[in-house]
Amino acid sequence: MLNEELLLSISPEKRAREYVQTCEGLLNPNLFKVTHIPTTIEVSDVDDIPQSLVKLTTVYLYRALNFKADHEDVFAIPLQVADENSDDPDIPISKGWRDKANEFLFQIKGLDDQSIVAAIRLTGFHSYYPDEEITLDKLIVGDKSVANIRQLVSRMAEFGSSVGLKHDPSEFVSIHWIRSVRILIPGVYSHFLDGDTFWKLTVFSPGEVLSKEETLELLIYYMFLSRARQFSNWFSKVTKLGIFDARTNNTFVVNLSDISQDVLKIVADQVIVFNK
Repeated sequence: MLNEELLLSISPEKRAREYVQTCEGLLNPNLFKVTHIPTTIEVSDVDDIPQSLVKLTTVYLYRALNFKADHEDVFAIPLQVADENSDDPDIPISKGWRDKANEFLFQIKGLDDQSIVAAIRLTGFHSYYPDEEITLDKLIVGDKSVANIRQLVSRMAEFGSSVGLKHDPSEFVSIHWIRSVRILIPGVYSHFLDGDTFWKLTVFSPGEVLSKEETLELLIYYMFLSRARQFSNWFSKVTKLGIFDARTNNTFVVNLSDISQDVLKIVADQVIVFNK
């Protein structure tokens, strides 16, 4: 039987959404310095698939095409969801998930149309099919989203190259050794280092602005990873937290020294609740 405390554990993303914050939030978005990066890569605000899939697929494809990690490691979370739930009699929509996921993975070669469509369909296992109870054949991928994701990945690659991002998120292994009452991290998929900055790469929805939920989630991931002894050398030089949004091509950066000790204590003791 699972430990009762473990049953309370949820992802950092969900914890950041559910934790009740003040109006300004624990990590006020206004503390972040906003910088627009000029680019010639055009991106449309019109998509024909859910924004959650646009965001996740862009990050997954960027990683798959720009880091040395195996595609199986890059897409580990959706592959695991498909494998563990395939043909589950309690999940009628799960028929053939395992085989379909591996088929999609094999089709991902670059930024051609077939690769992008396959990446979108594979990424759907991350949360879309299970959360929305949508069957694979109900996800219609149109030309607008294929073209847009291609451009968003290119913007992400342009940014990553300019700041020198290191360590594919799949390298943050064994994070489950850091125990928490409230949070369980099954894997890291959108966070990177460039030396002195811990980044999250994302794609905002059209019109979306930086939120207190987004900044809290970033802080949660930083506090988890920097606490792990095996990553101490990587994080010893980190002095800033940052978010890059490929849709606006903006960066949002805050100095760790500008985050009060009171906030760090609240996040550690009340939001994350690290095991003593």
